[in-house]
Amino acid sequence: MLTQTDYALWIEETINLLKEQNYHSVDWEDLIEEIESLGRSQKRELRNRLITMLEHCLKLCYSDYTQDYRGWTETIRRSQRELKGLLEDSPSLRPYWDEIFRECYISALRTLRENSDYQSFDFPDDCPFPQEIDQILQQTSWRK
Repeated sequence: MLTQTDYALWIEETINLLKEQNYHSVDWEDLIEEIESLGRSQKRELRNRLITMLEHCLKLCYSDYTQDYRGWTETIRRSQRELKGLLEDSPSLRPYWDEIFRECYISALRTLRENSDYQSFDFPDDCPFPQEIDQILQQTSWRK
């Protein structure tokens, strides 16, 4: 129950129990749940950052709001750095990228098409950007 009343203390105590090899006192059920949650949160982070990057790529390439280009470019670059860092920390997420890329593009597309500020722009149904991780994360020029 300590996980619900003082999470930081529970983590600290669990670490100490593991270091002491006091395995019979470890709350295994909560520990397993927390470790599973960490994996899900990394996948969620990758998905959210990819959607954000794709939204801004679409805005930059298909809208004529030139006053916003710089901000979108900065967001794209920041997203690229953050995605690179996430994949460097957890290379096992690379196959997950392939699983979710199309879904992320569709999500980014839906968000823009539902936003009244962008409904006049012709965003493509098929993703015009490279799906290959290294290629899209290295790309620096987006406007044709």
